[in-house]
Amino acid sequence: MIRTMTKQGYCGAIGIEYVWIDWQQCNEVDNLSETILLRDFIRKAMEGG
Repeated sequence: MIRTMTKQGYCGAIGIEYVWIDWQQCNEVDNLSETILLRDFIRKAMEGG
């Protein structure tokens, strides 16, 4: 998805929202760690790796 957005010339922001609710144990997620992992994944995708 990131590569397609880049190929199409999109240069805006990408918003991600984590939720903290009991449903499907979403309240057991370490949001900080998940945010860092996703950031690194997106950076790598943007570099073409």
